[in-house]
Amino acid sequence: LQILEDGSYQLPLSLFDAELNHLLFYHHFLEPSAIPLPVASTQSATVSLKTYLHNTKTKLSQWLEGVFEEGWQTIDTLINPEANLALSTRITHKGPKKAKLIDLGVQLGHQTVALLVNITEETEDKLGILIQLHPTGGERYLPPYLNLTLLSKAGKTLQQVTSRRQDNYIQLKPFKGESGKRFSVEVSLGEHLKVKEDFEL
Repeated sequence: LQILEDGSYQLPLSLFDAELNHLLFYHHFLEPSAIPLPVASTQSATVSLKTYLHNTKTKLSQWLEGVFEEGWQTIDTLINPEANLALSTRITHKGPKKAKLIDLGVQLGHQTVALLVNITEETEDKLGILIQLHPTGGERYLPPYLNLTLLSKAGKTLQQVTSRRQDNYIQLKPFKGESGKRFSVEVSLGEHLKVKEDFEL
């Protein structure tokens, strides 16, 4: 057996019986100890975990090149046409804008809202960011008392806005940041729901 750099294992085909029926029969009698696997070092596992956590950050500068991470969609697919028309008059920013669905959990019947991020290239190394929260699924208003919070890399609250009754969207104050800066956006409802998205400019 060969352990690869990313911590996974490589098994040569020669270890397997070419007859599938034999393999299904043998597995009934197989003990875990029959296949001794090499153990990755703690350091390797830590590096792999750090790499995974790093990759979960949404890199906004790549949006300017048309590269979008999985889960980010055009607002046309998430927000109803009437709201989308009104939305176009609210956003004066030009530049890429994408939205991601946030599930509000079982207590609200798994109602979803759309976290919208709009970026603009202000200077060669600085981006402007606008962040909003919108209802989806034909809903006209956001649930009340929904918090939209901007957090620093260290987890300090930089901004927070809370939805009221009959708010059809809420937004953070637009801000700017230099390339490489990290921040997070959290959508929360009391102590029952906290969903955080991590970003890097």
